[in-house]
Amino acid sequence: MKFSRSITEWWWGFTTQTRLLAAATLVIVAVSSGFTFWAVDLVQRDARQSDQLFGESVGQLLAANAAPHISTGNIGALTRFTKTFVENNPNILYVIYFDRTGNFLLYVISANRQVTIIEGSPFKQQSADHQALLPPQVDLPKVLPATRYHSTPSGRVTDIFYSITQAATPLGVVALGLKPDLSLVTSQRLTTTVSIGVGLLVAAIALLGAVFNALTITRPLKELAAGVRGISQRNFQQRIALPFGGELGELIRSFNIMAERLQHYEAQNIDTIQVEKARLETLTTTIADGALLLDQDLRIMLSNPAAERILLWSNHHIGQNFLDRLPVGLRAEIEEPLVKVVSGSLELAECRVLLTDPRRTL
Repeated sequence: MKFSRSITEWWWGFTTQTRLLAAATLVIVAVSSGFTFWAVDLVQRDARQSDQLFGESVGQLLAANAAPHISTGNIGALTRFTKTFVENNPNILYVIYFDRTGNFLLYVISANRQVTIIEGSPFKQQSADHQALLPPQVDLPKVLPATRYHSTPSGRVTDIFYSITQAATPLGVVALGLKPDLSLVTSQRLTTTVSIGVGLLVAAIALLGAVFNALTITRPLKELAAGVRGISQRNFQQRIALPFGGELGELIRSFNIMAERLQHYEAQNIDTIQVEKARLETLTTTIADGALLLDQDLRIMLSNPAAERILLWSNHHIGQNFLDRLPVGLRAEIEEPLVKVVSGSLELAECRVLLTDPRRTL
């Protein structure tokens, strides 16, 4: 459980793009290797089918030629015919004749370019070389003709069993083994080699694609993400200087144009605000009545000399809370209506307060 959890956490630690790329690579490798294996295996099956048809034809020919010799008991003629036949057909590994009761009559094997003839059971007299070529045992199939296979150090051998008859009378069975086709052995190795090679090739292409993706796509996307974060933090001087063409280049140019316009708009807004502030300061200073400019938190932003004289303030009140700078009696009178005006529940409020020391009315 801990191992599977560690694998899961490791996998989900990658970015979505990396996971998709890895999954696509595995799918492509599996599909390519599977298709290659299927194609080569199809060729192998066609070759095995051809071997089977060839073996059945050879078995039929051997049965037809062996029937007269077996019916007359002329084992010597059968031996000479079979030896000549095996010598002239290098694809035949062995030929075994059985009588009608299933006992061994004759055994001919071609090994190391030599044809060996043995009368009786080959399994009691076979040498070490012959033992590696023959099947472990021979059980005659009930239905003929029949095809079997057994493995040898040189590859898979095709075993063909064919009935020997004469005038519809069963005389026995002939069994022959076809040597493994070297092209099949080579193609089997080729299947593995090609499948591995295709998988490695696709993996290498995917790796190159990942590197190309990192160089051509990931980097500009990261730069764009950093630029957007900078714009969100009001850093309108942010620019991307990457020499890309196509859609990425167009996207980068559009971002730079947007940042340039935002910088221009910010400069215009600052100029406008400064002009309005100067005009407001001029207006506030020139009026005869006391005037104060407060923000939403009731901090003092601007005051004229008349207000400072009336409230007996010095020049160190800008930025401080307006209510905190008032005398207790005056604050109690104007705090409630002032808070309502700031909150929007009142558009306008007026109050009159009589102050002493010196005596004056606000």
